[in-house]
Amino acid sequence: MYNSFPEKLNSADLQNFKLVYEKLSTDDRLMTELESIINFSIPQFEQHLAEGKKIYDFIESKLNIYPIGIVPLHTDAGYLLLKNGDKNETVVFEYQITIFDQPTERYRAIGVQYVNSFEKTLRNTYENIKSDLLRYNKNLPNPATYVIESELTLPFEDTLLPLAKRTLVKYLH
Repeated sequence: MYNSFPEKLNSADLQNFKLVYEKLSTDDRLMTELESIINFSIPQFEQHLAEGKKIYDFIESKLNIYPIGIVPLHTDAGYLLLKNGDKNETVVFEYQITIFDQPTERYRAIGVQYVNSFEKTLRNTYENIKSDLLRYNKNLPNPATYVIESELTLPFEDTLLPLAKRTLVKYLH
C-alpha cells in the first residue's frame, strides 16, 4: 500500500538512466495503523466472501432451467419466465444479451424488462403463456423462451432475479 502512494520527482540519475522519486507521505504511525487494520480486515473479508459463495452455490443448485417450445438459432433475445418456489405466479421478462469485446476477454451482459405476471394453473401452462406472448409482441416471431423454477421461495428482486439472469447467461453460452 505504501508503494502506491503518490511520489514527487526528486532528481535524475543520468549515468543509470533512472529517475529518482521521493514519497510525498512518510511511513509513520498512521501508515503502521492502516497496515494493521488492513491485515486484520483481509481475512475477515475472505471468510465472508467464502460464506457468500457457499450460499450462492446452494441457491444456484436449487434453480432449474429449461426451454419452452422450439429453440431458435438466435437466443440472445427472448423471454424469461420465473417461478419462485411455491408461489402460484409466473413472472415474465423480456431479455436481451449483449456482448462487450475487450482486447483479452469477451463479457456478456443481460438486460431484462418486466412484461407481465401470470397465475400458474392447469390451463395456463408455460406453453400457453408463450402463446400469449407471441400474440402480444409481433416483433419476436419465434422468441427463445426459458423457464427458471426455484425450488426455494426467495426474495425476488434481491436474490432470485439476479441469480436467474446469471443462470440464463451461463446456460446459453
